[in-house]
Amino acid sequence: SYSYIPANSNQFLKSERDTLLNFKYTGGTDSITYQYLWSPLAEYLLKFVPVWVAPNLITLVAFLILLVVNILFMLPDQNDEIPDWKLVLMAISIIVYQNLDNMDGKQQEEQVHNYLLESSSPLGMLFDHGADAVSAFFLAVQVMKILKLSYGLQLIAIYAFIMNTYFCAMWSQYCVGYFKLGRVNPVDEGLPSYAIFCLVVTQLDLSGLTKYHIIGTVSQEIVLFLTLLLIPQTIYMVKDIFKNRIV
Repeated sequence: SYSYIPANSNQFLKSERDTLLNFKYTGGTDSITYQYLWSPLAEYLLKFVPVWVAPNLITLVAFLILLVVNILFMLPDQNDEIPDWKLVLMAISIIVYQNLDNMDGKQQEEQVHNYLLESSSPLGMLFDHGADAVSAFFLAVQVMKILKLSYGLQLIAIYAFIMNTYFCAMWSQYCVGYFKLGRVNPVDEGLPSYAIFCLVVTQLDLSGLTKYHIIGTVSQEIVLFLTLLLIPQTIYMVKDIFKNRIV
């Protein structure tokens, strides 16, 4: 049972409390890279983590690493040029975050297997998804800085990269009862791609990003491309809602 859910409280109806007590998080991914790379890697790294370490602690460590690196990344730079060491550090922190994020779920499964936990808790899911949501915001802000986006485009980027995609994912989970990522998704393929992007940027001249290209500046065209790239993923996230006619 969950000790943080009081037995006698006006905060919850009996039906709501029973739902919380019977909650069990269900999620998965169809990603090939997760199946053959990230999942085996997380299982291997987990061998070095004691079984008694709480999954939420792993989540917290991953979040704090990304938070500290993001603060360093957003500090003012000389001549508004991002130094290479910041980009390399960001790429490393993203891969570390992704692996720790995979490890916390497997740690929870290990603790259930060893009878240290009964199941995944609603608080654990809230903490994990909350950390992911804030981390996604960090990454979007970093993209804005790298691409030197104007204020208007920053708002579009925040909506397209975070609010829309993440809302659809959580909406789908709420309606159908499970969290499912597609064969190509913003986590298993998106995070490594962004890490590679950070490394590639160290070898590029970004002075031309604000110059007019075909339908706008290079930065505007990149934002448009990324937005279109996320449309299939958004459709995948909500398709089960309308397939089952649950709204």
